Amino acid sequence: MLPLCARKWGDVPMLRFLIFAFVFFATAAASDAATCPTPLLQTFQLESNSAGQVYVPLTVNGHTSKMLVCTNCAWSMLGEKFLERTGIQKRQGNVDYIIPDGSKLAYTELVELKLGNIPFRRKVQFLVHEGSGETGALGLHILRLFDLEIDVDKKLVSFHGWNECGRPKGDWASGAVEFPFQRRDEALKTIVDVNGKALEVTISTGLHTSSISMGLATRHFGLTPRSPGVRKIDDARYEYSLPELSISGIRLENVPLEIVETERPGIDLGSHELSQLHLYFAFGSDKLFATKSEIRTRVR
Repeated sequence: MLPLCARKWGDVPMLRFLIFAFVFFATAAASDAATCPTPLLQTFQLESNSAGQVYVPLTVNGHTSKMLVCTNCAWSMLGEKFLERTGIQKRQGNVDYIIPDGSKLAYTELVELKLGNIPFRRKVQFLVHEGSGETGALGLHILRLFDLEIDVDKKLVSFHGWNECGRPKGDWASGAVEFPFQRRDEALKTIVDVNGKALEVTISTGLHTSSISMGLATRHFGLTPRSPGVRKIDDARYEYSLPELSISGIRLENVPLEIVETERPGIDLGSHELSQLHLYFAFGSDKLFATKSEIRTRVR
């Protein structure tokens, strides 16, 4: 005679299967609801300038360089004065790039790196901007090796290891807006809702002021060189303070814009705006998570 529960469900194997299925799907649902943990590798106190650009220390051949976190830099750069002080050599005969202002870029020799307590297994090359100072820039070819979190409320910059689901942890993440991005044209590109219209935005932590082309400014915001509040900088550039900018529901106020004559798609979102946000760059899944800073929201 079968046990009562087995008779009710038909047989013991079926009962076991149903119990297993219930536990499995309940666990999966709980797992999906919970934020995935990410291994924390290194944390720095947030250091920034008046424009909101963020800097972290990088140890190069045993010497510390102050590095701008630059998500619109494809490659990382070291300052020429830093090389002169430390004895790091430039590779001769490999000047492959010329900047529009006439200056040049060269390569360094292969160097050893440590990011805080994180040693790099392989030596790395950097670009050097002719005439540059002590400060360098940490570009995507290094940043993409980690998940990067910039917490302006706690004043921390954290480097995490990738995780399987590519989501940040913490209570703040439950209300974060998710922006899938592409690494294209040496920068991070994402499509967002800007004041009710879909536009391409470049996430440019290395840029002081957000910028937009005059054509797009006219089509999207109704701005022309003769509009009230538009001020001429030179023959190719104008400036304007946008009263409000909504990025997929994240509301930013008094946004200074540089308007350029060169036609290009989308908006370059600079550090003045990005410094108002808690940011998590999940390079393992190519997603950016962002919320408005609690401090900035309270002060508003």
